[in-house]
Amino acid sequence: MPYFYSDVPVYTYTGIGTVTEGIFISNWQDEKRVDRVMVNGIKDGQGREKFDFMQLAHLWVKSPVRFEVPEVKILKPALGTFEGAALKYHALIKHNNRWILTDSLKHGFEFEWNLSRVDRFEKPVSMERFATGNSVVLNVPKDPVMYRIYLYVIKEGKVLKIVKSKLNTPLIVQ
Repeated sequence: MPYFYSDVPVYTYTGIGTVTEGIFISNWQDEKRVDRVMVNGIKDGQGREKFDFMQLAHLWVKSPVRFEVPEVKILKPALGTFEGAALKYHALIKHNNRWILTDSLKHGFEFEWNLSRVDRFEKPVSMERFATGNSVVLNVPKDPVMYRIYLYVIKEGKVLKIVKSKLNTPLIVQ
């Protein structure tokens, strides 16, 4: 009986092995509309290929996957996240099993910092790039709990990874 995959993440689809079934790519490019932002495309909003695009190209036409995806995190400040505060965030990269500030390592990656407002279901409703570079200073907006940072990790014009983070470092009391 013929069938095709109507909605499956690229990493799951590529892990199936030899694929002979059809597939429908539901979102080729990230979307930015008046009331929502979708970041599930295989190209970003500017048309740059994401790592998922490269994986599909490798699977379908045996083109090489030229890049390894680095392990990257956002180092948040250990300060109160209050409206109007200027807080500094850093990109961290895993190197030799250690987390290192990206500005202390020659890595060849570019970093784009985006601020997204989310709804009560954690879905982005708006997104704006606010900085580029290894570290940034963000002026905390009103209602910081309703915002997320999206860090785009880019190499040679390809988006290798998008790291999402809340603005604050949670305070855990035991």
